[in-house]
Amino acid sequence: MRQGQCQEAFAPADTRVPWVELPAPRAPLVWAVCPGTPVGDVWVGASACGVVAVAWAEKRVAAPGTSPDPAATPEEVRAAADWAGQAVAELSDYFRGARRRFTVPVAVWGTPFQLAVWRVLCTIPYGATWSYADVAAALGRPQAVRAVGQANRANRVPILVPCHRVIGKDGSLVGYAGRDLDRKAVLLAHERAGASGAGRAQG
Repeated sequence: MRQGQCQEAFAPADTRVPWVELPAPRAPLVWAVCPGTPVGDVWVGASACGVVAVAWAEKRVAAPGTSPDPAATPEEVRAAADWAGQAVAELSDYFRGARRRFTVPVAVWGTPFQLAVWRVLCTIPYGATWSYADVAAALGRPQAVRAVGQANRANRVPILVPCHRVIGKDGSLVGYAGRDLDRKAVLLAHERAGASGAGRAQG
């Protein structure tokens, strides 16, 4: 099926990431893992519409393989497995410096404001950073800096929707804590190094 029933939900190409907006939450049908990355194992959950979750090892909600859903058709499970496999392959390319842009679709749901924020995040170029104030300004709501931060934290598909590229106005890595802060620093350093190298990466 791949796009199948989700095809009509594909948004116009105004983001750098293929995009599906879902009317309601969609649980992953399939989980797969991209192991041994600089930020640890990265888990990808997919539905028939695309990637619905990216999680760190300590936050994953299921083992690799198929999640139980008696309503899911074999076609839907196959589509989810395809998307999960593609996401893992593209993440592997990203972490070895061979990819700057993802082509696997993300399937997201949220409030209109959250969706608007996540769309803006997808326009931030690889290797670049914006402040929360920059994102708010791009939305035409310069006073909504705190709300932008809340939407950033609600992002279910980090890396693919690059919330790590948003930093404090003073350059500090605000909005994260503990291991998540460490991962943000690693991702930004990885992209800075890639952006300064030869332009052989995809995207």
